[in-house]
Amino acid sequence: MAKKPIRMFFISLGCPKNLVDSEVMLGRLVQENFHLCADPDDAEVAIVNTCSFIDDARVESTEVINEMLAAKEAGTLKAVVVTGCWPEHEKQKLVDEFPGVNLFAGFAAYPKLGEHIRKTFKRKKSSSSVFQVRKQTQPLTAETARLRVTPRHYAYLRVADGCSNTCSFCVIPRIRGRFRSKKPSDVLAEAKELAADGVKELIIIAQDTTSYGKDLDGRKAKEGLAGLLRKMAEIDRIEWIRVLYGHPATISDELLDVFAGEHKIVKYLDLPLQHVSDNVLGAMRRKTTGRETGELIERIRRRVPGIALRTSLIAGFPGETEKDFCELVGFVKGARFERLGVFQYSREPGTGAAELPGQVPDDVKAARFNELSELQEKIMLEYHKSLAGEIVPVIIDSDAGEEDKAVGRTFADAPDIDPVILLEGADTDAGKTGLARIAGLSGLDLTGEFIESE
Repeated sequence: MAKKPIRMFFISLGCPKNLVDSEVMLGRLVQENFHLCADPDDAEVAIVNTCSFIDDARVESTEVINEMLAAKEAGTLKAVVVTGCWPEHEKQKLVDEFPGVNLFAGFAAYPKLGEHIRKTFKRKKSSSSVFQVRKQTQPLTAETARLRVTPRHYAYLRVADGCSNTCSFCVIPRIRGRFRSKKPSDVLAEAKELAADGVKELIIIAQDTTSYGKDLDGRKAKEGLAGLLRKMAEIDRIEWIRVLYGHPATISDELLDVFAGEHKIVKYLDLPLQHVSDNVLGAMRRKTTGRETGELIERIRRRVPGIALRTSLIAGFPGETEKDFCELVGFVKGARFERLGVFQYSREPGTGAAELPGQVPDDVKAARFNELSELQEKIMLEYHKSLAGEIVPVIIDSDAGEEDKAVGRTFADAPDIDPVILLEGADTDAGKTGLARIAGLSGLDLTGEFIESE
């Protein structure tokens, strides 16, 4: 007997890794006769997939949960469900803070989430149920049959989950468990399914992407991410493969050779460094030094000419002195990252860094954040100006709203986090790759002319 249809509204918050979780959940729920609504006013249940990595993420999650609870109170919704990292991380706090939520579901509840939601409609009691995830030690398997919410031409492909690093500022190992790679065969099966669904750009993600395979056996471990990327590049219809979330301690020459030699691998690497001062790196437990970091950047640029490097930095980490910060500023000036994001340190309960002496005052953190952000904006604009007249690879994302104009991205730009390029002479065939001649700037974005397909 077919299950009774349930109308759902779904909100995914946080990073691309959380988005993959959302797409997996949505795929399963649709198979169980849940119907996705674009407006909560048309739904019976609202599902909020939360992020809790830093305080700002929890603030956003709180606002969305309260908005859905208000809709429930007004009689629009019958139930509110909260999933994701936050219930996994702080179960009891959420139960106390949001008594109107019908169901809190951790990761292990996802395969039976539809069943759990249906049970909430049958219960007469209004108290919340909690399905907390067991420790994440089970193998990571293929995440197929996703209901994708990204544009059809690009998709995030998770190759591993969890993290076995012990960075003192990070709660991910507590939330996601130890590092676990998918089997290469599972990753490739996902990639082929995505290609068949129209994906042109695969964006490879994990908590620690460049450690892929280290926990696998034998030849699979030896081949690592480099071997996996070579096999992905053989898949028909996939035209771009982009790598996010590398770790500076696991960038091998073999991996860089794949970047340099395989034309489908976009010459772009996201490599969060967090800091460069030995004093701060040691307190962060980052497994690298400032000298090694500088040598790594030089090695990457030497072995992969023309690569665009993106990094993330933390301003105001506990114990960060003015000298440490000046060293970081000097490093950014010298490294000249094409793309860079800065975050103010967030004191996360239960982490080693939360208990460190020398917590930096909020106003100092903000000032350092602003100085780094302004410096990077200047560097990025100088990089953009240096591209004038150059011909670079691009991918079209959408219509620009005018005839023969489109919005796209260069090889140096990942979706959502990096600038875009406004293209003249381009059709609106999203996912089309080609070349563009850079003309100039539009604010922080680029402008250019689409001159030919690849």
